[in-house]
Parts: sequence; C-alpha cells; structure tokens
Amino acid sequence: AVAATPLVVRGAYGFGRVTVMGLDVTRPPFSTWPDRPLVWDRLLDLQVRGSDTSAIAGSSRGALIQQANPDLAARLHQALGAFPGVKLVPFGWVALLIFVYLLAIGPLDYFLLRRVFKRMEMTWLTFPLVVGLTSALAFAAAHALKGDQLRINKIDLLDVDQSRGTIRGQSWVTAFSPGNLDYRVSVEPRSPELGREAEGVERAWLGSNTVSWFGPPEADLSGVGRVALGNRRSIYEPAGQMAELSDVRIPIWSTKSFVSRWAGDAPGTRLIEAELRTVAGDRLTGSVRNLLDYTLKDARLFYGRNVYELGTVRPRGIARVNPTRTEATSRHLGRVLQTADKRPSGGATTTGTPEDRAALRIELVRAVLFRNALGSRAEEYPSFPLRKLDLTDQASELRRPILVAEVDAPAGALRLEGWNGEPERSESTVLRVILALDEIVIGSADTNTVTPSFDRATP
Repeated sequence: AVAATPLVVRGAYGFGRVTVMGLDVTRPPFSTWPDRPLVWDRLLDLQVRGSDTSAIAGSSRGALIQQANPDLAARLHQALGAFPGVKLVPFGWVALLIFVYLLAIGPLDYFLLRRVFKRMEMTWLTFPLVVGLTSALAFAAAHALKGDQLRINKIDLLDVDQSRGTIRGQSWVTAFSPGNLDYRVSVEPRSPELGREAEGVERAWLGSNTVSWFGPPEADLSGVGRVALGNRRSIYEPAGQMAELSDVRIPIWSTKSFVSRWAGDAPGTRLIEAELRTVAGDRLTGSVRNLLDYTLKDARLFYGRNVYELGTVRPRGIARVNPTRTEATSRHLGRVLQTADKRPSGGATTTGTPEDRAALRIELVRAVLFRNALGSRAEEYPSFPLRKLDLTDQASELRRPILVAEVDAPAGALRLEGWNGEPERSESTVLRVILALDEIVIGSADTNTVTPSFDRATP
C-alpha cells in the first residue's frame, strides 16, 4: 500500500495548479540528494519550454540582413502593425529619390546656372525652390500613401474558469497616428457576458486594471535604436495605479502598441453548459450549449492531448462532441501555425485583405494558448512574454475540458483620447472557457444517460 501511494499530487486551481509533495524536503535523503534541483525544475516548471531567448538571439545575431523574430509575441506585434490603406515606400524607391534629389541640388543646378542661365548667383533662388518643392512633393506622397485617419488594430483574450467564477482578460492594441498627437490610453474590462461593463467586478490583476507598452521580445538592446528618446514622459493615472496612460506621444504616421491586463471574480458565471463524459480512456463525448447572446465561431474543445472541432455554435445552440472526429493537439497547432506562416504580414505595409490580417492575429493568439502541446516543435515557435497564457497542462495533465472560440464582441473597451473623430477599428476577441470539473461524468462507451450537476460548487 505504501509503494502505491503517490509522493507528488497536482490539482487545478483557477488558471494555475497546486502541487503537493508528500515528504519532508528538509530532511535526508531528499535534502542530501545532489540532483534535487532537477526535481524542483520539473515540479515548478522553472525551465519553461520556449522561455530560452537563444532562438530569438540566433535569428539576427551576426547577420547583415536580420531574419524575422520567431517569437509568437513578436509576430503578434508585427501583425497588429498591419493596417489597410497604409503603405510604406520600398527602400529602393527611397534610395532612387534621394539620388535624384542630390542630382537636382548638385550637378543639375550647377549645369543650368553655369551653361544655360550663366548666372551662378541665382543658386540663392534655385536651391531653396528645389528643397521646398521636394519637401512638398514628399509630404503629398506620404499623405496619399498613409492617409489622415487614426487607425486601431486590437485583439482581446478573455479567460473564464466557470468552476471558480474567475475571469482574466488581456488586450493587445496598436494605434496608427495621422499626426504628432498626445493620447490617453485605457481599456475598460467588460463583463464575462461580453456585453456590459464589468461593474461590481473586483479586479485583482497586479492590484488593478493595468495598461502598458507592448513590444517584441529581444535578446539584446538592438531595439533601443527604434525608441524615440527625449525629455517627454508619459504619466500613469490615477496616482499610484496603472489603469491609464496619458501624454503618450505618437509621431505622425507612426505606430505604438499597448497591452492591458485585468482579472477579477464573477461568481455564478455561466457561458457554456456542458454534458460530457469520457470514453475509451481519454476521449470525450457529449455536447456543449452556447449560453451567450453571441455566436461562437470556429469553436474547438481541448481535452487531454486531443482537440475536437465544434464549428459554429449559434446563441443557445448545441454542438455535439464526437469522439471519433478528433485530432491530436500537436498536429492541430502545427497546422494552425503553418497557415499563419502563409498569411501575408509585416509592418504597416502588407498585402492581403483586412480579413486575412484579422485571421492571422487570431491564429497567433490561438497558438499561444496551447503552445507547449507542440512538444519538440515548440522550440521552433518560442513564446517568451506570453508563456503564462499557455494552459496546455490544464487540458493534458489535469484533464480539464477547455473551449476556445472567436466571438464578435470586445472583452475590453478601448479608450484612446486625443483624436477628434471616429477612428477606423479592426477588433477581434478570442474566448477561452475552462469547464467545471464536476461537468465531466466518467462513464463507459455504452453509457446511455448522463446527469451532470451544473449547480454544485467544485469542492
């Protein structure tokens, strides 16, 4: 009986887990075991797969032409910076125009004044005319290519643990400014039902709702050169909190990216009603009902090492979970990332439709949610800043069913003050719901009836 007693037990707690070790770690033989650091690394996941920045550093170190940063956060940052109707002039054209400009103010000006007009003193007139005309043409061309409209790309992630009534949200935002303007930035959380402000919700993420910068991860200080250094300072408000960021200067035709996080308690939250049971050991069967007023698009249910395609689930609609129509999570994520690799992306200039750009952002967020399920391929897609959003262990080790879908409702309301007029917006929301543990009814393949208790609290 003693030999069969586990020494390590793990259980789910909200979006994390609790690990209990059934021995005294301060006494021999464990305290004198030379390999005990490896045990802590494994128990506490101190060496998170994909957290090493060597892949990020290796993508650009020692190369004349830097490769794209492979980190999923960097790719999301890049995808957020792609705006419809905004184009960048290719470097070749810029170099050609600079060459023509130098010819105009140098050899051409000298030839005309020396050979044609034969009055060299006229350079005091021709030189400023060429400079002024060139500047006016450059401004007109930039205005035609980049426009005069404030543009915003935003994607939200809303996590809901129904068993504990816990929510947390995260919003990634990139703003394209049409002028040298100062902005005030904040994101107000919505309720779990995605339709109202989160009134009465006790937010507890870092003490309050927070907003900050969102930048791509880098292994060195190479990104400092892209930051505009100066005496101007942005200010967090209210005093002592990080809910708003004011006096944020965004230069003309430039972008800035932000991230907002929040969390809180919403007891009794019911977004999904599930009737599920296990068959064949590690497969699910049953159904899920959408209790929201919004359609669940491209819904998927993750459990164990498999993912179940549920498709589109309309409000109050039911989706059947078929244990024979499933796919390994690793293969599914590999396919998602391959699709993302093929989509056009890159900075503010990009090909493809706005729908393609929005789909790319959604696919990258979906990959972040269960990236560790890629196994050995996870090193190809590092996720350093966003690794804490990965709930692979909740689905695979702790066997909690997790539903992921896209919904047409913002999880956070962006407030970007400083521009007169309505900005052009592209917003998407990914909803992830951890179903309650007592909604899983252990049964056999020949079980005909299931009677889950949806009202009981998880012990």
